[in-house]
Amino acid sequence: MAFYDDPQRNLTDNDRPRCTSALVEGVHLLSVSGEVDCAVHSDLKRALETAVANAHSSLVIDLTGVHYIDSSGFMALIGAWKQMTERHDSLYLVSNPNVRRLLRTLGLDQVFDFYDTQCDAVATALQNEMARSRTRALGGPARQCYALGVVVNPAKVGVRYQDNVR
Repeated sequence: MAFYDDPQRNLTDNDRPRCTSALVEGVHLLSVSGEVDCAVHSDLKRALETAVANAHSSLVIDLTGVHYIDSSGFMALIGAWKQMTERHDSLYLVSNPNVRRLLRTLGLDQVFDFYDTQCDAVATALQNEMARSRTRALGGPARQCYALGVVVNPAKVGVRYQDNVR
């Protein structure tokens, strides 16, 4: 990853962040690629605001195509995370090793859940959604949730007990 001294440098179209949205199995997916810095962070912020508004449950943000991100990009991600958690929804990050290393250095691994692939993040989001739905249907916290034969991680969905609920 390169660091640039001039935030007003001339960006080519390849440098500008590209954001695409999709709906995968009911989970909103926002893929971001390119460079995210103070010169273009408003593009990312706008894309994140739209994604949060359109996500009716979990949101997966794929940063594997991002080859540079600075603090303004991280602040935009934190803003999206705050909006999602305020409405009790989850945000999952898919990232490349360089972005993940920066996020860990900043302590943001305590805030975000990281995944290596979109598939892993979407699968976890679906499992957690199913567990939350089951919890609501049972009228309270489920003891241990089974979703399609996969035990859902109790710590991620707020489950406190270890009994079976089927």
